[in-house]
Amino acid sequence: MKKLGYILILAFLFVSCDKVLEEVSFQATLDEGNIYEAGQEIRFNFSGNPDYITFYSGERGCRYEYAGQLDDEGTANFGIAVKSMSAREESFVHTYTQAGEYEAVFVAKNITFEGSNEVTVRLKVSIAEAAEDFGDAD
Repeated sequence: MKKLGYILILAFLFVSCDKVLEEVSFQATLDEGNIYEAGQEIRFNFSGNPDYITFYSGERGCRYEYAGQLDDEGTANFGIAVKSMSAREESFVHTYTQAGEYEAVFVAKNITFEGSNEVTVRLKVSIAEAAEDFGDAD
């Protein structure tokens, strides 16, 4: 069993070593406008060639400026892995639960044994209070 594990690791290394490091071409755009309501799904559309995409929503615990560390409030901040090398992602959906202004940040990377290339895309997202449903009261 150990031999099989070593063989798989070596095979992975040889396959990944053949890949040439490409410059990252990446764009993230909002589906429509940039004013949304709290609780509403927001679709971000992607184009380009990144191997990996990480998303930072701008919400508490997911702020890019504090990536991998504690923010001023003592909250650990981490991004959301959106795309890995083997996946093909053309969009990503996120729901903001609180009204406010957010800076959504996408970090796109290409990585090989030669090194890595990275592109950061920042989008301003305005979230309005959820509209109340004033249905007919009987």
